[in-house]
Amino acid sequence: MNEKKVKLNQSVIKTFAIIESFTSARQEMSLVELAQKAELPKSTALRFLYTLMTLGYISQNPETQYYSLSNKFENISANLVSAESLIQFTQSTLYHLSSALSEATCLSVQAGNQLEYINSIDSQERILSITQKIGKKAPLYCTGAGKLFLSAFSDKELDEYLKTIELHSLTKNTITKKQKLLEELQQIKKQQYAVDNEECELGVFCIAIPIFNSANQIIAAISISIPTIRINEAKIKTVVNLAKQEVAALSFKTK
Repeated sequence: MNEKKVKLNQSVIKTFAIIESFTSARQEMSLVELAQKAELPKSTALRFLYTLMTLGYISQNPETQYYSLSNKFENISANLVSAESLIQFTQSTLYHLSSALSEATCLSVQAGNQLEYINSIDSQERILSITQKIGKKAPLYCTGAGKLFLSAFSDKELDEYLKTIELHSLTKNTITKKQKLLEELQQIKKQQYAVDNEECELGVFCIAIPIFNSANQIIAAISISIPTIRINEAKIKTVVNLAKQEVAALSFKTK
C-alpha cells in the first residue's frame, strides 16, 4: 500500500479529538467544554459522544450531565503488557516450577488466533527439550494454554473464532468436534487450568495455568510440559496445585 495516497479519515480524527480533550481519567466536562476543546460544533461533538457512550468508552454523570472517560480505557491499558515485561516478570517462576517439578516450563501469549511461545525452561533432566519453541506459534484449540484463552472468549468471540478456523487433527488425540471443544472450555472455566493430552504433539502432556491482569483478564499462561510416560493422576494433582500457588502470587502482584 502506498501510504502517501491514503486519505486520513476525518471521523477518526474527530473521535480522538474528543478523547484527547480529557486531561485525566477522572475529569468531567460539559458538552460545551468538550466541543470547544475539540474545536467541533456542539451538534457534531454530541453525535460523536453518543457513539463513544454506546461503545462504552465515555460515561455521563446522570446528575450533572457531564462526560468522562470510562474505565474501558483502563482495562485496555491494563492488558497491554509487553512480551519483555512478561518474560522478566515470570522468569523466576518458570525456573522454580521447572526445578521443583523436574519438568519443562513455558510462557505463552495469545497472538491473534494462535498461541505464541515467548519463553521456556528445559527440565533439568533434559528428557523433554522445549527451548526450540520460543517464537513459534501453535493453534489455540489443541494446546493447554490456547484453550485457556479460548475459555475466556465471549460467546460471540468464540463463534467468530470457530467460523474462522478449522479444527484440524494434529494427532489422534486432537479435538476436532466443535461440541466437544465447547464442553471442555466450560470445564476449564470451572477448574481454572487446562490440559493438552497429546493433542498437539504425541508423547507430551501439558498443564497450563492462566496469569491475570488487574482487570481479571488472561494476559499469558504458564504451562508445564511432561512426557506422557510420567503422567498419572497424582502427578497431575501435584503439578496443578503447585503451579496454581506460584501463579496466584504473580496474579496478585499485577493488581
